Amino acid sequence: ADLLRRIGLAVGRPARLLPVPPALLQAGAALLGRAAVAQRLLGNLQLDIGHTRSVLAWTPPLTVDEGLQRAAAPLRT
Repeated sequence: ADLLRRIGLAVGRPARLLPVPPALLQAGAALLGRAAVAQRLLGNLQLDIGHTRSVLAWTPPLTVDEGLQRAAAPLRT
């Protein structure tokens, strides 16, 4: 939900999110034969790049929001 809200801000449109219980999404996906897809989407999508940053002494050139702004620039209304 946080990522979708950030994308909405980047494109200049509100993210219209409807609260749907995860169990209902999983059941619907299972009925459609897409249980694995639902599991991937409903799981934790956060990544921790702390170790990689320290080992490589690397800092990302952009924040997530800056990257989304750049990616969404052609889509803004």
